[in-house]
Parts: sequence; C-alpha cells; structure tokens
Amino acid sequence: MKTKKILIVGGGASGLCAAIMARRKGYEVTIVDKNDTMGKKLLLTGSGRCNFFNKDMDLRYFHSTDPALISSFVDLETIKEVLPFFKSIGILPEDRDGYLYPSTLQASTLREALIYEAENLGCTFLPSFDVQKIEKKKDLFYIYSPDVVLTSDYVVIAAGSKSYPKTGSDGDSYKLASSFGHTIREVYPSLVPLKGVGSYFKRWDGVRMKASLTARTDTSILSTSNGEVQFTDYGLSGICVFNLSGEINRSLHQGKKVFIDINFLYTYGITTMEEALSFFNERAHILSKRNLRIFLEGLFPYKLVPLFIEKASLSKEQVYADLSLDEKKRLVNLLLSFTVPIQESLAFNRSQTSVGGISLLEVDSSSMESKLEKGLYILGEALDIDGDCGGYNLGFAWISALKMGKSLEEVK
Repeated sequence: MKTKKILIVGGGASGLCAAIMARRKGYEVTIVDKNDTMGKKLLLTGSGRCNFFNKDMDLRYFHSTDPALISSFVDLETIKEVLPFFKSIGILPEDRDGYLYPSTLQASTLREALIYEAENLGCTFLPSFDVQKIEKKKDLFYIYSPDVVLTSDYVVIAAGSKSYPKTGSDGDSYKLASSFGHTIREVYPSLVPLKGVGSYFKRWDGVRMKASLTARTDTSILSTSNGEVQFTDYGLSGICVFNLSGEINRSLHQGKKVFIDINFLYTYGITTMEEALSFFNERAHILSKRNLRIFLEGLFPYKLVPLFIEKASLSKEQVYADLSLDEKKRLVNLLLSFTVPIQESLAFNRSQTSVGGISLLEVDSSSMESKLEKGLYILGEALDIDGDCGGYNLGFAWISALKMGKSLEEVK
C-alpha cells in the first residue's frame, strides 16, 4: 500500500504537534514554514518561559464569533490528552497557580522537544518555504512556492493568525483557506495593549497596580477583568487589559464607543460606595490631620494621587474629614469607577493572538477537517477561536492538532 502523504503549512505549535501525531499513525509528513527555523513563535510565549497549558480549561476563557460552537472544538476528552502527549515527548509541567510551564521554565525546552520528536519519527522539515498557493487536482493537493511545487494527499493549514507577523504569522492561513471557499471572520488584534483618549496618560506612565476593570459600551457591559494593570503613556496594558482587548476590538470595529471603568479600590476589597465611605471614614479617624495628598499616598502610587485629586475637583491641602458628603462621594466615585474612553488597540505586531479567523461553521470539530474540501485540515490560531492569557491559545493549538491526529486512519 502506498504511504499517504501529509503536508503541514506552518511549523509552529499546532503544526509540530500535528506532525508528530500523523507520523505516529504512519503517514509521510512534511512541514513547511516561511521562517528559517521551526517553532519561532513558541520562543516568545510566556516571556520566554512558555505557559503552554492551564489546569482550568473552562470554556469561559475562550471566545469566537460563533460562541455556541466553542464547546465542540474545546472538548473535555481531548483536554485530558494534552498532558499525556507532552509526557510522551519528555515534557513535564511546572504548575504555577494553575498556569503550566515546562519544568525548566524555558520555552526552548518545549520547542526542542517537539522538533526532536518530529525529527526522530522521520518528519521532513522545509524551512524558508513560502507557500504562495494550494490547489487540488483530482485527489492530490499541489503546493506552490516561488521555486518548488510539492504534492500531497492531505494538507494541514497551521500557519497561525496575524499576530507577531515577524514570526511568520502574517495572515497566510486566511489566504490559503479562502482559496478553497472558506469564510474569514473579520480579524483584529487580541491580547494587546489599548490606547485611551485623554491628556493625562503621561502622568501615570510607569505605574503598576492591581485593579478591577469593566469594559463597556454606552448600553452594555462587555466583560470584566481583575489583576495588575500597567499604566502607560498611551493608555493601559497588562494581562487583565489583554483579556478585555479582543472583545473591545470587536465592538470598536462595529462602530461602538467603548470605555474601561477602573476600580482602584479593588485591591482593598471595596466595590460599593457604602464600603468605600466606611473605609475612608475609619482611615480619617486614624489620620485626622493628614491632607488629601498624604492621606491618599498611603493607598495609591504617588503618581496617581494628584490626578485623583484634580479629577475630583479638590485641593491637595484639604483634609478628608473636612470634606462635605458630596465631595467625599465625588472622590470615592472616581476611585470606584475611573473611566477611560478607548480609542483603539495597538497593532498586530504587539498582539499575542487575533480575534476572528476561519469560520468554525465550515470545519468539522471532531477531526478539524474542512467541510468544504476533503483532505484539508485547519488548526490552531487560524480558526475563529481565541483565548485569554494563561496558556489558552497554545492549549487550543494542542487540542486541535490532537483531534486531527486521532481522526486519521492508521496507515499500515
């Protein structure tokens, strides 16, 4: 029996995992990648430590234009197979509060393990291979680069999204899939810093503080996120901001006005006006003679305090106990809900992943095979599923590759 050939476009997370799975089933596997090395983007994940999975793979951490379909793509059965797969290639996880890293805390460890396993099984690597076009003639795929034409029985599109284009993720997945009739849901940056509208950002630049963020439009709440916020000279950054950015970008591109309300009192467990007034009254009883600047500097980074006082139309020399009730409520309301209008996100070169992609409606969730073209598979970030920070996007890369691998018939 003639050995069946699989060609994988993209030597990143999902591509390498799929290559290993297919080779274990007996297929002749070739991986092509436009970079001069495989797994380039993996080296950037988790600040070089590679947060490759998460113990809590709840569906609320994943997003799509078609959210009702997420559960069929991110299924519990395949989630349970991820860590055994990594154990089979020599990777043991380091658990940091549910965030899983390779035990060495080095992304290169995981990348090299994937590459070594694929090489050891006999996969062929073709780096610096720029796929220009794929077409199918009868039962065979033809893969065109500027210099070479390859043929294959099956093709896997695993070339990522549009984030970090310097690593090769520049939208090729969408171009190749659309040539077979696939619908591309509009693509925006996600897990990315946000630009605000305001003249005060240089004043808080460099501040880091835990806070609770609520993203909203004029009419509805989009999402909430808690954690450390990085305040920048253009707006907001940090993991909890990243986790809001995809939904915010969707709304901005729909022409909606979007705002982020910051609760600066979150770190003290305060969420209501009543709690805040009680907290400050108790503090004022202890610090009865302190002016507002000193009174607040014990609670917040010093760069923020003059801004709070100014925005509340107060004076730094005023004493909190001497404020009227309306003045106290004005200050407290500002601290509970400091509103930043959002102009836009930074570009794809600063985003960790993308919102949108190849429509889930046109892909079989059990096998990752195209419903439009038999023998064509689509994996990972190329699809219209994106996850929060915390190993969720890499998690889906592994899950989609494992699904594809399981669906392949054993070649004897």
